[in-house]
Amino acid sequence: MGFVSTTSITDHTKTIRDASVFYSDENPDGFGYAYLHEGRIIYYSKTKESAKQYWMRNPQTKIISHLSLFHDRRASVGSISNSNSHPFVSNQVALAHNGTLHNYEKLKNHLIEKGFNFTSQTDSEILLALWIFYGTKFISILEKWKVDGKITTIILTLDGLYLYTNNNAMVVYKTKDSLMGFSDTRFMGIENATQIHPKVLYFVLGNNITPITKNSNTF
Repeated sequence: MGFVSTTSITDHTKTIRDASVFYSDENPDGFGYAYLHEGRIIYYSKTKESAKQYWMRNPQTKIISHLSLFHDRRASVGSISNSNSHPFVSNQVALAHNGTLHNYEKLKNHLIEKGFNFTSQTDSEILLALWIFYGTKFISILEKWKVDGKITTIILTLDGLYLYTNNNAMVVYKTKDSLMGFSDTRFMGIENATQIHPKVLYFVLGNNITPITKNSNTF
């Protein structure tokens, strides 16, 4: 899982392709990506196919944007199927998640009562529903409903991209015109890698990353 944010519209294809292929052998149960294009979110989601298989079959794919994300799936909650692959997209929001939620059944029923239409068997789609209804307060809602588990998530919106982890599972790399993030340092190495603080929600746009929660640490 990872993202690319640039200060201008740029070809993100090589980074998304190379990173997703790098992680695909250990996460072979689906691949997807999403990116902003002309004021809307474009996404591709296809399972029973690894990123490596996808790119071999679709070498012509181009991802031209200033914000993009990708996800390689290793199935945990939910079968290997098209509907269970990431990212999950609704209301011009795309969300990818690594980790597993626990004790979420009552919260899911609450979200259904509020009108969210779940299209997958996964726990991850709960995070998308929470974002749509509660925005940046989604973590406090999880705590209110006593939902726990590992969460590392990338949320792509029309305004920018949001990052959150509660288990030290996101590192970022900053250059003069970009910011990139991945689940760990294996793809790009430890040089110039910065691990984001756990339990802090960050906003990303261009090559800037800003903590936005009240108890935020300085990045």
